[in-house]
Amino acid sequence: MNSLAPDVQNYYRAREIARALTTEARVVHKKQITRLAEREHWPSRREGNRLLFCPPPEIASIILTAPESDSQGPAPEVKFADLAHSDVQRDKVLLRERAVTLLQSNLVLGKEVALQLVCEHFAKEHPLFGCSVSSLRRWATAYAANGLDGLVEQKRGRSGSKPFARDLDEETILRYRAASVEHGAGGRLNIARGYRNLVADPTVNGAARKWLHGANASKSYVPPSVRDALRVSELGTKLIQIGPKAMKLDGPYTACTYENVPAGHSFTADDMTANAYVWVEWPNEAGFLLIRPQILAAMDIGTMRWLNVRAIIRPKGQYNKDDVWGLLGDVMDHYGVFKQAVLEGGTWQSNVVIGTKTGLDDNARFGGLRALGTKVIHTRTPRGKIIETAFNQLQYAADTCRGFCGRNEREDCPETVKHQLYQVTAGHAHPREFFLNLKEYTDHLTKVMDNLNHERNDGKILRGRCPNDKWAEDAPQLQAIPDKAKWMYRASYRVLAVTQNGVRVTVGSGKYQTHYTYSNPALEIQRGRRVVVFWNDYDPDTDAVIYTIKDGRQYKLICVASRVRELPKFGATEAQTAADATRKKLQAQVARTEARSLAPFLQRTAPLAPEAAPATEAVGEQIAAARAASEAKTATRQRVQRDVNAAARDITPEDTAAALEAPAPRTEEFSADEISQLFGDSNS
Repeated sequence: MNSLAPDVQNYYRAREIARALTTEARVVHKKQITRLAEREHWPSRREGNRLLFCPPPEIASIILTAPESDSQGPAPEVKFADLAHSDVQRDKVLLRERAVTLLQSNLVLGKEVALQLVCEHFAKEHPLFGCSVSSLRRWATAYAANGLDGLVEQKRGRSGSKPFARDLDEETILRYRAASVEHGAGGRLNIARGYRNLVADPTVNGAARKWLHGANASKSYVPPSVRDALRVSELGTKLIQIGPKAMKLDGPYTACTYENVPAGHSFTADDMTANAYVWVEWPNEAGFLLIRPQILAAMDIGTMRWLNVRAIIRPKGQYNKDDVWGLLGDVMDHYGVFKQAVLEGGTWQSNVVIGTKTGLDDNARFGGLRALGTKVIHTRTPRGKIIETAFNQLQYAADTCRGFCGRNEREDCPETVKHQLYQVTAGHAHPREFFLNLKEYTDHLTKVMDNLNHERNDGKILRGRCPNDKWAEDAPQLQAIPDKAKWMYRASYRVLAVTQNGVRVTVGSGKYQTHYTYSNPALEIQRGRRVVVFWNDYDPDTDAVIYTIKDGRQYKLICVASRVRELPKFGATEAQTAADATRKKLQAQVARTEARSLAPFLQRTAPLAPEAAPATEAVGEQIAAARAASEAKTATRQRVQRDVNAAARDITPEDTAAALEAPAPRTEEFSADEISQLFGDSNS
């Protein structure tokens, strides 16, 4: 019992006043006391960072007559010795004791400073162990009262509320997963819309009806357990909403290495649109063309070294196959014949560039890269076109010139350039006053590429060297094309986010940076979430164990993921390729399985019956004639292809070498009368 008289003014904490006024019928909280003191203007004062109140005499008498409560709480029922069966719980208690010991040894710095320092130390050394300032205060009080036993959790059995999703059956969850996919767009779910459909469903009853109509401030609120239950993998969402191609592009990819690609072995080429307006003389009414040119560039893969560039301006349409073949011809003129070429489709895979008819006589030969012994690899994926990354650097370096109109002309074009374009379009000025000529711009690109070839690169190909240094180290000896044959080609653990390829652990930086990738089909449903990855840094080939995170520490086991090794870009064995293809198929199967399970619940619209075509004799005769023409055309194409294939099977390396060394075909000389007759006036 307190011994002070009720008429003596004493100051108490709000928590002490609330504890004295709490009865079995009513619980009083300290916030209620604080609001009451402010409303009734109780005298108050501060002691350190604590606010004390002097209550009225009637409340003070209750506080004085109330028995003193045990501020430390009851003695712990579960002691440290009872945790012999759980090493995890024992380690947690020992870490709490270590935190309290560190706090006590640093109290000379001030209690608040010591609390912050200890929490920061544990956040760095033990990131999965939660240690906050409020928890550390509570541990220090419990440790002072009961020692090591005071740091043991006193929870018994199951604690916490049951997840709401357990009240839903499997069919209901599948139905509203389908609703989340169907109301989403662009490969994204609309879980809030699916949940609103669930709330409005009159067939859902029982325990779920108690929490479905919760009074939430936001219409997009979804209970966490229900949100997890309605979640569909990103691959499955894209497969349903967009299609299998989008699923494949967003699925796992093959991590490759270029360490086995020497300089001069393989090259790649592609196009991009310039970010500047350039003019060129042109035989039209204005006498010039002023547009954004297209840039064709070639790059050596083994060194990331720029080889050649062309700037193309056409009044209508894009560049053509002759422009592409001219770029590749310039590369071979300057360097020689490469063994491989990585090109995209379309114009880059035309007959002029690749070549279809080989092994015939020189007069009938239709050349191309294959005629020169160069293997052509077709690629369209962003990761297969390694030149796309280099284009980003080239654009930033080449944009420092006159006429720059921004990376996105609609939004970034400077007002000065807009005014200059108006002056030229209106006929008030010539483009030479504001913009570069095509030749000047090509010289500018050549200079920029030369500077980039001398710039250090810390990527996984160069490892701290510049492209020219790597080219000089490898010293490639390419087969030169003689002038007489050039006609042939003229024209420990980490907390990481799950990605589409699994989890990726990065070690080191700069040229010493190394990546280790671990994958498992079970990770697809966790894509975008942060997980805990346990791995062996001394032996990265061992499997990685991956857990979910809850309250800052590992929670549930997701899977055991195996390492995905990088494949040689052009030297992977059949076994390596087959194993990687199997990994991709397993992950895609997860999306297909989800798509099949949601298919019965997706809305479908019955197709309209086509109108019956008028049965007339004229239409039937036209159809028969078109079918006959198509069959004749197909037969002709097959016959020509058989002849070409039969001729190509007889080609040998000796024939190719002999063609390169053969003298150029002789051209017949014409007399002056024959020339004048050929180019003379048709009326004469």
